[in-house]
Amino acid sequence: MTTTPLPRASRVPIEEGLAIIDPAHGLLSYLAQSVLAPFWEAFPGGLTGPLPPAREAARAAIRLWNEGGSDDTLAQFRAALAAKDPAQAEAWEAFMRAILWREDNRDLRGWRMWFSGNQHRQGPVGRVPGAVADGLRQAYRDEVVTRGSAIDDLLERLAEAPLDDWDLWLHAQYAYSLIDADRFDTGRVRRDLSRFADAKLFETFLRAHVLTLAPNDQEAVTGAVRVFWADLWGEPVDSPAGLMLTETAEDAARIPSAREMLG
Repeated sequence: MTTTPLPRASRVPIEEGLAIIDPAHGLLSYLAQSVLAPFWEAFPGGLTGPLPPAREAARAAIRLWNEGGSDDTLAQFRAALAAKDPAQAEAWEAFMRAILWREDNRDLRGWRMWFSGNQHRQGPVGRVPGAVADGLRQAYRDEVVTRGSAIDDLLERLAEAPLDDWDLWLHAQYAYSLIDADRFDTGRVRRDLSRFADAKLFETFLRAHVLTLAPNDQEAVTGAVRVFWADLWGEPVDSPAGLMLTETAEDAARIPSAREMLG
C-alpha cells in the first residue's frame, strides 16, 4: 500500500533521465519501486530490515527532492526512517552505503575481472598453487556466477510485473524500463541491479575464500591479480579519439590485497 503521495513536480527532464542525479538518489529510486521488491528480498546476504518502511522512506526522500527540497536524498531517507525506528534507519543507511561503496570501488572491479577471466582455467596461476587456484575457481563459479545468473533470471521475470502509481511515475519521469532494449543487453535498471547483486556476491566470496587462505597463498593471489593488470596495462593501445588511457604497468603494483581492500 502506497502512503507517500506522488510528487507535485519533477526536477528530472525526461530526455535526460538519471544522468543528472547522484548515485545515492538513483539507488533510492530503485528501492522505492514496488515492482522490484522480489529483487531486494533476494538480495545476497539479506536485507537489513523490513522492506515496506524502507520503500516509503525512499519515496519520501525522492518526493522532497522533486518538490525542491534537499539534494541529500540519502540523509532524507535516513531521517524518514529514523522518525519511526532510529536503529533501522542506521542499518538501512549502512546497507545503502555499502552498495554505493562497492559501485565506486575500482579495485574490487579489478579483482572481479581477474577471477572472471580465469574461472575456466585449470592448475596454478603464477605462484598460486594448483589446488588453491582450482578451489577458488570452483567456489567463484558456484557462489558468484551461478547465483548471479539466478538473480538475472529473476530480474528478467519482473519485466511483466504490474507497476503501482509510484512505479509508473518513476518510470515515466526517470526514463526507466524493465524491458530488454534492442541494443546492448538489457535496460539500465536491470543492468544496475545485476551489478549491485554481483558486487555483493563477489565481496562475500572474497571474504569467505580469499581472506581465509594462508597468508602466503593470499599474497600469491594478489600477485597474480597485479601481474594480470600489469600485462594488460603494459600493452600499447590505440585509443579512440578523445579517450585517454592513463594506467601503466607500474599502476598495477598499487592494486591492494583483498585484505587491504575489504578491511
